[in-house]
Amino acid sequence: MIKVSIVGAGKISDHYIKVLRSFKNVKIEGIVSKSEKSSKIKSQKFNIPYFGNSIDQMMDIIKPNIVIVCVTPSETLKVCFNLFKHNCISLIEKPLGLSLNDSKKILAIAKKSKQKSFVALNRRYFNSTKLLLKKLSNDKSKRIVSVFDQEDTEAAKKNGHKPLVIKNWMYVNSIHLIDYFTFLCRGKIKKVYSQKIKINNKQYFKSATILFTSGDIGIYHAYWNRPSPWKISISCDKSHFYMSPIEKLFEKNNKGQMISYKESEYDKEYKPGFYFMVKNLLNVYTGQKNNLVSLEENIKTMNLIKRIYF
Repeated sequence: MIKVSIVGAGKISDHYIKVLRSFKNVKIEGIVSKSEKSSKIKSQKFNIPYFGNSIDQMMDIIKPNIVIVCVTPSETLKVCFNLFKHNCISLIEKPLGLSLNDSKKILAIAKKSKQKSFVALNRRYFNSTKLLLKKLSNDKSKRIVSVFDQEDTEAAKKNGHKPLVIKNWMYVNSIHLIDYFTFLCRGKIKKVYSQKIKINNKQYFKSATILFTSGDIGIYHAYWNRPSPWKISISCDKSHFYMSPIEKLFEKNNKGQMISYKESEYDKEYKPGFYFMVKNLLNVYTGQKNNLVSLEENIKTMNLIKRIYF
C-alpha cells in the first residue's frame, strides 16, 4: 500500500481524497491543517486515521510515502520549509508561493533536501489538453497561441482571500492560463511586449505579445473585474483549435469542417485533470514514467507571469 497524507483541509482536499480513494493500492493515512478542528472534520468525514495541526508530528508518526500540499498560497512557503525536512514525495498545489521569488526559495529548499517535489498544474492533464498536444505533435507550422483570461478580485475578497493573496492574484489564478504558453509554444521566450489599460477605478485590461525563438507567437488578453469566458485558441497552417470551456476541444480545419472532441469520463467523474495528475504522482513512487511538472519547470511559468504583469 502507498501511504498518502494531505496538508490542508480546504475544499480542494476533497477532490484529492475522492481521486485517491479510487486507487486500490493507496491508503490516506493522515490530514493536517492550520486549524486542527478543520482537519478533524475531514478526518471524520472520510475516515482518515490521523488528524492534527503539526506537519512534523504527522511525518514522524505516519511516515507517509507521498504528501499532497493544498494550502492557501500565502502558507505554501512555510509549509514547504517544514515538509522538506522529511523524506517523502510531494505534490504542491499551484501557485508555488505568491511570487517568482517565493518559487525560487521553495526550489532551493527542495534541492538542498533532495526532495522529489512537483507542482499541481491540473489543466495540463485535461483530456482536451492531451488531445490538443497529440494533434499538434505532427504539425511543424508556426503557431499563434491566444489566451483569454478573466479575473475577479472583487469576488476573491468576498470569498475571504487575504489582501496579500489578492494583490498577487495573477500568480494565484492567472497561472491556470498563462501556463499554456510554456508548453504550447516552442523554443525560448525572446521578447514580451505588455501593456495595461485602465477602464475605471476597479477594471482594467491587460494584454501581452510573447515572441518565441521558434517563431511561435503568444497573445494574452486579460479582463480584470469584468465578465469574459476563459478561452484558448491555437492557429496553425491547416487547422485552428480552440478550447472554451477549457475542458472541451474543437477544431476547424482548412476544409471548413468543424470537429468536436469528446470529454473524458475521468474529467466528468473527478475534478478535471485530477485523476491523471494523481496517477502520475503514484507512478513516481512506483518508479514508472510520469509527466508531472517539476519545480524547475514551474519557474518558467512564474517567470512569464512576472514578465507580463510587472
